[in-house]
Amino acid sequence: MIFWYILTLLAEPEYWGVIGVCFVALYLLLKKTPWGKKPGLKVFKKFVIIFMISLFISFGIVQVLKLGLQVPRICTPCPAPDCNPYCLPDYSFPSGHAATAFVLFTSLYTVIRKKRFLPLFIVPILMSLSRIMLGVHTYTDVFAGALIGILVTFGVWKKRGCLTAKTAKRLFGY
Repeated sequence: MIFWYILTLLAEPEYWGVIGVCFVALYLLLKKTPWGKKPGLKVFKKFVIIFMISLFISFGIVQVLKLGLQVPRICTPCPAPDCNPYCLPDYSFPSGHAATAFVLFTSLYTVIRKKRFLPLFIVPILMSLSRIMLGVHTYTDVFAGALIGILVTFGVWKKRGCLTAKTAKRLFGY
């Protein structure tokens, strides 16, 4: 059970929001150093822009769907009798953890663009599966969250020329 709990923690949306802000700060710091002219920093910048925009949009979509549809969880939150210690007192559909995990890996894939990266998608699949194994989501919840994460990220990536250029100019001042 601890294995699944650790995987769940790795897909925590709030953690990745904070980590994403740290990515932005790291980029801004590196931009002012001798490494600022290296091609790797451009790849990192593309990843940060696609990831942060996708994370923000997918989080919003997940929250709107959760509040709009109000699908109850399949578990009982504590302190009730027969409670699930991993169960949150919110709604179930779609899974925000699955959306976050797939936003992260799809963002990496859009920047790396190597087919040999595809097997690494086992990681977000396992992160999403952890939500089912812990008894807090159904397959439908997880599938919907994964689909949101993938579609939003590819949408942001496809629109990168207009959407992220404006956002990047505001965020990074270039």
